[in-house]
Amino acid sequence: MTTTTYGLSWELEEKLKAAIAKYRVPGASLAVYAGETLHEAAAGILNIETGVEATTQSLFHVASNTKPMTTTLAMQLVDEGRLELDAPVRRYLPEFRVASREASERITVRQLLCHASGIDGDFFIETTRGEDRVAKLVEAGRDLPQLHEPGRGFSYCNHGFGVVGRILEVLEGSDFDAIWAKCLAGPLKTPTLLTLTREALRYRVAAGHMGGKDGLRVVPQLFLGTSNGPAGSTPMARARDLVSFALMHLGDGVTREGVRMLSAGSVHAMREPQNDLPAGHAARHFGLGWMLFDWGGHRLFGHDGLSIFQRSYLRILPEKRMAFALFANGGDGAGLFRELATEFFELGGVTMKPIVEAKPGIRIDPPRYVGTYGRRSTENMIGEEKGALTMTSVWTDAWARDLYGVQGPYPLEPAGDEIFAWRVPGVVEPPLANFLNPDASGTFQSLHAGTRLNHRR
Repeated sequence: MTTTTYGLSWELEEKLKAAIAKYRVPGASLAVYAGETLHEAAAGILNIETGVEATTQSLFHVASNTKPMTTTLAMQLVDEGRLELDAPVRRYLPEFRVASREASERITVRQLLCHASGIDGDFFIETTRGEDRVAKLVEAGRDLPQLHEPGRGFSYCNHGFGVVGRILEVLEGSDFDAIWAKCLAGPLKTPTLLTLTREALRYRVAAGHMGGKDGLRVVPQLFLGTSNGPAGSTPMARARDLVSFALMHLGDGVTREGVRMLSAGSVHAMREPQNDLPAGHAARHFGLGWMLFDWGGHRLFGHDGLSIFQRSYLRILPEKRMAFALFANGGDGAGLFRELATEFFELGGVTMKPIVEAKPGIRIDPPRYVGTYGRRSTENMIGEEKGALTMTSVWTDAWARDLYGVQGPYPLEPAGDEIFAWRVPGVVEPPLANFLNPDASGTFQSLHAGTRLNHRR
């Protein structure tokens, strides 16, 4: 397949095949939009146990790219005057509780949509498989602690989107899956944009893979708890379905078929900065559901997704009407994304923000950093080896610990003002760690890792 964009030729399919081999990705699906034309390609296999090949019709996990979609559903209710972003959640869910009584009363819908609620939100459980599963998830989260005061910080919060999903159910008088099908997949004309795991039986669906090239194996579970669907645990799609969603947002809320799904005001409100991310991260801000990027003065929006060793990426460049959607089911999906997205957007004259690299010569005082920083579901142990820092991360939830094991110890390399690159083997682009909140002695009390806030134990 040859793609011609802005007068440049890009061998999409051959490039994808070469890239998945380079980054040890079993299978991938890619869809790009430029020059008012959609181009797509797929390569590799969906499941090494079955050998089924990936095609452009294959479904992969949408994962956290679900969040701007759930936000779109919420903004439809804002357009209708049935939902106010700055209203407390309890206006719509009087039963809403977290561990803090004060936070329970103060948290607003807007704070849920831009990760400013402060809820310690990596809370993945299987409640029931019935239509009440999202309601049961919200009920089960009554003891979740706060990582910061509502509206006074940033920590990525999956549970917040479960709460938004429940608000949708209450206001619409229906279950989340039915709302998704009627108000999102239906108007977009994307019947393969699915949320029910049982529907996977009708399609070629990717499985996540873990381990290295020689020890590659299929993960023991294909989905996180189905109650977390509004945050991204269950939705599946083709790469072109993400592009259809992107084009609706590029069209000020109108689909390519002329169906208005959102007001132009709501579309643009979703792309207004709401919350700052820690320094150095790929995105500068969160909007409402969207991650907001600045690549050399060019503004993009999109999201990343990670679920059971599958990754999804969506990047949208409004000024050139370009969109990029990628799915990968294992290996170094982040490296695959960076290589392909860099080349694609360079066709439009835009260069991706570079990888944050270690900066030789930065001197650190290890005792200020060493210790254990955690939240409800994770512990991060900062150690010292010959004057350099290491980080070991482990999930405290049993199911996650069994699945992911212990990560590390891996080097933490200084890369800026209290920014460190976490060097993980086999990963081209290192995750970042930011140390925050030094006490009077200069000892750090907080750590941002994986866009989550952790506090010293």
